[in-house]
Amino acid sequence: MGRRAEAVFYQALCARGCVTEEVAVELFNACVVQASVRGEPDAETQPRRSQLALVDAGGLPRKLRELNQRLEILDSEVRAMKCHVDGKTYYGVVGKGDDRLSKLTTVFSPASIALFYKIIQAAIDADSAEALDHDMNAGTGRVGGIEMSFVQELGRALEGNLSMRPSEIIESVEQLVRARWLHAARHSSQRISRVTVGVRAILEIPAVREWNNQQLMGAHTIPLHNANAADPTNAASSAPASRRGTLATASQSAQESRHSPGAAESSSAASDRDAAPATHSRQHSAAPTQHRPRGSQTDNATSAAPGAHRKRLRRLE
Repeated sequence: MGRRAEAVFYQALCARGCVTEEVAVELFNACVVQASVRGEPDAETQPRRSQLALVDAGGLPRKLRELNQRLEILDSEVRAMKCHVDGKTYYGVVGKGDDRLSKLTTVFSPASIALFYKIIQAAIDADSAEALDHDMNAGTGRVGGIEMSFVQELGRALEGNLSMRPSEIIESVEQLVRARWLHAARHSSQRISRVTVGVRAILEIPAVREWNNQQLMGAHTIPLHNANAADPTNAASSAPASRRGTLATASQSAQESRHSPGAAESSSAASDRDAAPATHSRQHSAAPTQHRPRGSQTDNATSAAPGAHRKRLRRLE
């Protein structure tokens, strides 16, 4: 994969936020083909596919490890993980930086970031409790996440001037869903009925990724059904921005902004380097978090009680 193809693939992935494995392979191969053509493609200039270094799902991780080595200078990497919500593997660009500059790259308000933390904490606690109940009542299905009515309570209960009106809560949740930090189930009227942890939160927040791995190992969760879910290739980030931050920094910014509204989104974790909503690296969309590189491999899951997740997420705040 040439440098030109790498640059185009990186930009395409940043623009989309995160994509399924199938789409990632298609994007990669399309970039390789286009980068091999000089000028306008025609029968003479178009190279034969057998001459190109095209990959399948099995060969993509090796190519991305090579790309990640060159992305070190940007404090970012392309990461892969399998989401327990729908069972699909996703690829996305995540930032690894942890500095004050990351607070300048956010498109999420301090109140939205604070609400995001409350939602993922509640969703993890609820799913963990239901998983225990599922173990005791084998054969009873369940849908993960929390009701939107409870999300409204969380938004109204935020401290200080971070407290949100119902319309602001709905707007913030919709924004987080579009950016894929949250995953939503909707009524037939298209109104959100339930929300749970989204793909980008799993990609970037260490505590959420660990919990996701435990869910995969235990196979506790039944996919959150949403007939009207958006195509992963269209769930893009908000606007290109420097993604050097992580959610940990964003959360700190939210605390500092209680009496003076400001923008702060992306922030990377420090323990595993804490993380939460953040933006894409250099040319990304709004993103809440980040963490250390693991190539395209999913981190090994370690068992932990629901309380352990709560403590870790509180440390992020």
